[in-house]
Amino acid sequence: MTPGQAIRAARARRKWSQKTLARHVVRVSEDRGLIADPGSCITQISRWENDVVNPLPATREMLAEVFETSVEELFGLPTDSQLPRPLILEARVTPETLALLEDRRSVTVRTEHTFGPYWAIRQLSDDVAMAQDFLKIAPEQHRPTLIHLVARLIELQGWTLQESGHTTEAVAMTDQAKMYAEMSGDPALHAMVTMRLSNTLTANDPQLAGMYAQKAHDLAASETDSRLHAILARQSALTAAHMGDQHAVADHQARADDYVDAAPHKLVGYVDKSYIDSEMAYAHLLLGDAATAMTLLAGHVAQWRNPGQARDHAVARARYLHALCLAGDYTSAHTEYETALAAYAGAPSARARNSLRGVLTTAAITRPGPRHTSIATTIRRHIDMILKEGGIK
Repeated sequence: MTPGQAIRAARARRKWSQKTLARHVVRVSEDRGLIADPGSCITQISRWENDVVNPLPATREMLAEVFETSVEELFGLPTDSQLPRPLILEARVTPETLALLEDRRSVTVRTEHTFGPYWAIRQLSDDVAMAQDFLKIAPEQHRPTLIHLVARLIELQGWTLQESGHTTEAVAMTDQAKMYAEMSGDPALHAMVTMRLSNTLTANDPQLAGMYAQKAHDLAASETDSRLHAILARQSALTAAHMGDQHAVADHQARADDYVDAAPHKLVGYVDKSYIDSEMAYAHLLLGDAATAMTLLAGHVAQWRNPGQARDHAVARARYLHALCLAGDYTSAHTEYETALAAYAGAPSARARNSLRGVLTTAAITRPGPRHTSIATTIRRHIDMILKEGGIK
């Protein structure tokens, strides 16, 4: 029986709908101090039951608690307890081993940047398990390097979960990465992962996210100025935007602009002017300021600075389309929407999906004039079609 079949069978035995199971998942998640959205939970349950996503160990424990049973009873004995893994248990952790894991992480990062999180999730699960197994047997001289690597692998797994729309699991995974980052003794890594934890919490609990964002700034205070500081300022801007604080958004945006042309930082190699402007545009969209969002995005939608960042480019295109519709410029939106949807289909992500959903909401409430009604309807229809047919649900 697959994990999905096991979950569906357990739900059927209790005569629960997916909505009822989602309610219990939210309850148990909140008991564990996590934020859970019922609507997102229903989507996650559907993906679990259809074996689109394999529940992580922490999720299996949570589901076992929901069904008032053990993980073994719910899912059966895991393969790991039935079969030994001699390659892991007998392996010697050497510099070559560590280099191999770094190379695998680099490939996963490029995969996620190019195609979105779907394929990256599949690669990461095994790599995280492998690295954690190596950590159990690593000689003392290699443990610091391996702890640093494990923190970055788990942080990346949390990011791919978030970009796939699995917010609850992303929070749990990023919190685990934060533990390893703190163990590493590297303040820059600790700051980066704390910022990422803030980001996973922003939509559901912006005040708590703001506290983590400030903690990240404090951790990085002694670091040399770099683009790490730009993305920390960006995160503070996003938390402020979710709380409707326009002045704080402006202050944090100015700080991000001050740092975006500083030296690159190896922990956030994706950060450049295009990325920061797109993220700031999102902050202004949250505030309902379409004009500023369009200004920030206009110079980047046609050509992204880093051609390898297809996923971030797709996000920017979706945000630009959202801004055009919010401003009532349906003529320009009609020119842009096919390119935006093609970009999303090629590298889907939760951020791009949310902006496309924003277009649907905007088109429904702004009441375009007679000349633009048919354009708005066409855009709505195509977006609705692509969100239902493919990509991240």
